[in-house]
Formats: sequence, C-alpha cells, structure tokens
Amino acid sequence: MEFKSLRDYTLDQLAVMWNEGFTGYFVDATQSPEGFLRRFAAEHLSLDLSFAAVLEGKPVGFVLSGARAIGGTKTAWNGGTGIAPAYRGQGIGKLMIAEALRRYAAHGVGLATLEAIAANAPAIALYERMGYRTINRLKILQQTGELPAVTFAAAGTGPFRVQLGTAPDVRGLSFYDHSAPWQTQWANLTNAESAILYDDQDRPLGYALFKLAYDEHGNPASASLFQCRADERREDAGAIVRHLLAAVFPPHPSLTRRTMNLPASHAEAVQALEQAGFSLLMEQVQMTQPLSPEEQA
Repeated sequence: MEFKSLRDYTLDQLAVMWNEGFTGYFVDATQSPEGFLRRFAAEHLSLDLSFAAVLEGKPVGFVLSGARAIGGTKTAWNGGTGIAPAYRGQGIGKLMIAEALRRYAAHGVGLATLEAIAANAPAIALYERMGYRTINRLKILQQTGELPAVTFAAAGTGPFRVQLGTAPDVRGLSFYDHSAPWQTQWANLTNAESAILYDDQDRPLGYALFKLAYDEHGNPASASLFQCRADERREDAGAIVRHLLAAVFPPHPSLTRRTMNLPASHAEAVQALEQAGFSLLMEQVQMTQPLSPEEQA
C-alpha cells in the first residue's frame, strides 16, 4: 500500500475514484468531474493533506482533507473518505485514517475533526479505534410549504432588533460557537448570510448563519440554516433564538426550509424547529481527536 498525491490524477480520474469510493453509500454522492472540482474548492480541501491509497498501481481509496485556524486552533476536517467496493473489509480504512492523522500532525494541526452518518456504525467504530470521539450530534431537518408568520413568535421578549449581514459579521461575537462542525463555520460558508439579534442598548444577544436560494423568477426557493444560538448567559435564550428563526425562515408558501448539520447542542433552535413541524431527514455524529498537547489537556 502506498499513498499518492491527488496531483498525480486527472480530474476525470478523481471523479471516478470518488464515485467508486461512495458506491452503495447511504445517500447518492455521485459527482461529475466538474462537480468534484466545485466540491473540492467550496469545502476548502487541501491537495497537501488529501491523498489516494494505491494498491498494485491502482487507486483503491482516498481521504480528502482541509485545514484552517478555528478559534485559535489549527483544525483539520475530513471532507470525504471512500474505498472501492472490492477492497472494503481489508483494513485499508485503518491505514488511510492513520496516514491522514500523520499528515495532519506534520502540518501542525492541533485538532482533527470529521462527521459520519449516525447509522454508519462500521465507519464510526473505525474512527473510534483510531482515537476519535463523538462530541455532538448533528441534525438535518426539513420543512416545506406554508409556515405561519407567528410560528416562531415569542411573547414578552422585549425590544429586539435583527441586523442582517454577511457570515464574517459573527466572527467577533464572544459567544460564537467555534466547536460547531467545519461545514457550518463562517469562514467555510461561501455566500452565506448572518442574522444578529441586538437589544435596545445594541448588545448582541444571539446569531444565525444561513443561506437563501432563489428560483429563476427571483422568488425564495430554499433557506438553509447552519448555526443558530443565543448568548449562553441569557435566561431568555429560547425567545432570542425564535426571533432569529423568524428572520431566517420567512413564511413564503413554496419555500423549502432545512438545517445543515445543525448541532444538537444548539438545543433551543432544535426544539423550536421540531415544534414548528420540521422533520428529521438525517442525523450525523461530530467526532474530534486532539493532536496537540494544548488540545489534549
């Protein structure tokens, strides 16, 4: 077994490698060469950290990874691990994860992270054997159709003001969640928006990160929520979160509303969405492994 740079392969070959690696997966992950390239760029993956596993000259698996500083810690994320069906169950996954961790350490990574579908018990067991531990569960919720304007109304909540802006606007908030999964971090969200709730003294109380998509007529088609939480010191966290949800999910009748890897630890948001009729499409686990002495402490 050897590990080769993705630079040794054409875009067409990389797409074939990806599609073979995700054959029989829980969801259809098929990618065209162009789709693979867009995914690689959008998820800020790294050619230095990513690699193919090669056996007798043939690529049989891969690990895609990226890294950046999050909350002061250089953090690596696993953006996809796949093995061709004919080579599964032979210990290749263990060798690949060990190689990924070696590369992380060599590049000064302090924290390794990944997500796995909660129903994928074999993958989770492998990651646990390699030192990862589950720290959170991640919710993919969805609601379509009519959503009454009063769905997220909260009585007696005081004078609040919602300020809409860009994703980077949340980076300075003292209660920003640096532990949220990498796909939902402001720096990894392209063209995302933010909603920050302020009180009558312009003190920030909570925030949401989300994206809106529009149809060909300019009407809202979908709204995706990535993070939504209040300052944990607030006793009215539930009301704060409901104000933010009302801003993120307008009552447009044809809108598809969903969450993308919303941490279960954002409990007020999860509870409010479930009460509003959002249903669970999929659940993932968020796993981490400290690599630096500071993160291991």
